[in-house]
Amino acid sequence: MLGGRDRSGLRVRSAYALCLLVATCTHAVPLIQHGVFWDYGGANPVSVVFWTSLAVADPLAAACLFVWPRVGLALTSGIIGLDVLHNGVVFSDVLRHPSAVHLWTYTAFGLQLAFLLFVIATVRLAWSQAPGHGSVPPAA
Repeated sequence: MLGGRDRSGLRVRSAYALCLLVATCTHAVPLIQHGVFWDYGGANPVSVVFWTSLAVADPLAAACLFVWPRVGLALTSGIIGLDVLHNGVVFSDVLRHPSAVHLWTYTAFGLQLAFLLFVIATVRLAWSQAPGHGSVPPAA
């Protein structure tokens, strides 16, 4: 049986997975509505490829959090770090000039930033309690 400390790492990874699966929906819906080759209303091609790739990268990272926990932790940290950096640059003008028109952008970016801060605050705990490469799970 897992001790309380071991379960806290699993709970953190589960929270990451839940956030990644919500993000998967936000990236998959436009693809379902507009198709894989949609340009997000005229966005830069690099941004288009990045946002489209997240529809695959997010659920992949979520699965890895349980199959290969440390790989999943590294993917999760990289994905959310790049996402906040990318979106902060892409939406910098929108974020500097508040308007009710862009309420969804503020909300989405705020949630991404909150997830990044949560990952930064908890990834060391999750990493330290993740099964290491070649480790054998404890006997029941």
